[in-house]
Amino acid sequence: MQSRPRNRVRADAQRSALEASVALYRSVVASLAEGIVVQDAAGTVQAFNESALRILGMSADQLLGRAELPDGWCAIEEDGTPLAPENHPAAVTLRTGHPQLNVLLGIQSPGRGTAWILVSTQPLREPSESQPHGVVSSFLDVTERRARDARAHASEERFRAVSSQAPLGIFVTAGGRCVFVNETWCTLTGLRADQARGDGWTAMLHPEERETVLARWTEAAAGGVPFACELRIRRPDGEVRWVAASASTLRDDRGEVSGCIGSLADVTARKLAEEERDRFFELSLDLLAVADLDGRFLRVSRSFEHTLGWSREELLARPFLDLLHPEDVELAHAQLGLLARGEIAQKFELRFLCKNGHWRWLSWRAPPPTPGTRVLYAVARDVSAAKEEEQRLVRLAEQDPLTGLANRARFDAELEARVARSEAFAVLYLDLDGFKPINDEHGHAAGDRVLQQIGQRLARCIRRGDLVGRVGGDEFAVLLEGVGQRRNAEEVAGKLRRAVAQPLSVDGERLSLGVSIGVALFPEDATATSELLEVADQEMYREKRRGESSVRLAVVR
Repeated sequence: MQSRPRNRVRADAQRSALEASVALYRSVVASLAEGIVVQDAAGTVQAFNESALRILGMSADQLLGRAELPDGWCAIEEDGTPLAPENHPAAVTLRTGHPQLNVLLGIQSPGRGTAWILVSTQPLREPSESQPHGVVSSFLDVTERRARDARAHASEERFRAVSSQAPLGIFVTAGGRCVFVNETWCTLTGLRADQARGDGWTAMLHPEERETVLARWTEAAAGGVPFACELRIRRPDGEVRWVAASASTLRDDRGEVSGCIGSLADVTARKLAEEERDRFFELSLDLLAVADLDGRFLRVSRSFEHTLGWSREELLARPFLDLLHPEDVELAHAQLGLLARGEIAQKFELRFLCKNGHWRWLSWRAPPPTPGTRVLYAVARDVSAAKEEEQRLVRLAEQDPLTGLANRARFDAELEARVARSEAFAVLYLDLDGFKPINDEHGHAAGDRVLQQIGQRLARCIRRGDLVGRVGGDEFAVLLEGVGQRRNAEEVAGKLRRAVAQPLSVDGERLSLGVSIGVALFPEDATATSELLEVADQEMYREKRRGESSVRLAVVR
């Protein structure tokens, strides 16, 4: 009698525990983000949670007690074709008894579009049953994820399409390993895409540069900074090419470096052209320079070292204006000013200081810099020998070859210039007394040495700005700048007479000479060059006829 109440109490306790367990299960199922749907053996929906309604966009009435979708609703395959009812994951599980995992399908509904869900199913059956008496389907809403994947796929396809047409070799890395190269990259390097993946791309690096390039690449990747350099690659066929490589980092949603994207450009033609240019630059006999408008060399050819004696390092370390002759600095600034204004500077010549202290003449040509830049490309030629020859010819044309004094042509030209300026000056005409006997007795060589000594003495007696010349065999003329008074001219003539009268030493003998001097003043005695010389010459011969060395002043008529 007492065992029944105990059994009833035990049964009530088990029922209460079961109900609590069921309530807990329902609470857990209701709180899941996944949709849960329970169907019986006929496929009729017996239970579901709120997430199922939210994901499918249905009301409870549209779902509960149904084995098929409501009118207007349709399940579709991943490729968009309608899903046959027998191929639904739940139907497959009920038919086969096997679970279905992560099956992607779409649910199309009126006015809502397509919701994409990822479905997994589990059969419901007792241990003694061979066929399930129901099925539980769980599913996740992957609509947004699929949309993201579609956008990413479309973006990737666009990238591949664009990169396949790009003239640059494009590569992408992830996690430090190559994951993509385009066709241009393969054509340039000679490697196939599968050979480039992972670390295979490093096979393209030239052996002499591989270690250096990889060190720079690793450093840039570790620091998340851009990479850029020009390097050599060696193709499998042995051909060497130059490429300009650059890469930028890729970052994930957290801002962390996930890889990089970069490009290779074939610059072999440019590099070869640069090498040819550099060879010509170094081999040129002319002096080639790259300079700026501030007066500094940026690059010079080796011919500068040969011509000036300075090393290239020394030439680049200082403004080239510091090497100019002081008299040429103003001209150099003027030419730089023309170039800065975009005007063409005509050929100009400047004297440059050599390392040995000598000066050399350089003739320059330089076009204006490219607009927006301050860089000059200039060519110079050493014209020192030509300058020396030019000066020699000038000396031959203007100097007496025996004494080095001005010759008659130079003296007459200077007279013409002074007359044109209408400034007072005096002309002294000198003729040596007693020179012919020396020439006759001691020979012409001795006579030449006498003339040279006399010319030196006369040159020492005049001021800067005056001029002394040999205008005949033993005749000399002196132009006295700014002398308009007879008294001043007479003083200079007396000084010259005393200088000539000093004994001469020729071949160990002491010789003596005298001199007759005539003086003419401009504009007092004459206003024409020929008249001035004629007046002075007449006065000199008047003294000569008197037979004594003296100074004779022209008489104003």
